[in-house]
Amino acid sequence: MKWLLGMLTISDGYICSIEITPLALNESKEKEYGDAIEFREKCGFPEVASGAQAENILMRFKALSAKYGTIIKIERENAIINIRRMK
Repeated sequence: MKWLLGMLTISDGYICSIEITPLALNESKEKEYGDAIEFREKCGFPEVASGAQAENILMRFKALSAKYGTIIKIERENAIINIRRMK
């Protein structure tokens, strides 16, 4: 399961940008851990996605957002949405 974490940059009471970090839910099986305790501590918790997994999540998010006219710039393993202030 994939998730996104957004961090807002606010200036003068307006949102200037949103930085999106891709997250992946740890869905490993118990046998993939050293013991049952480690499995219960880590299974089901989100972790910051990296590499190809992060790229896939962000590219899908970018494609879905483009349908609504949202321009997303991908930098490193994050996505940036710059918001123009309307007057």
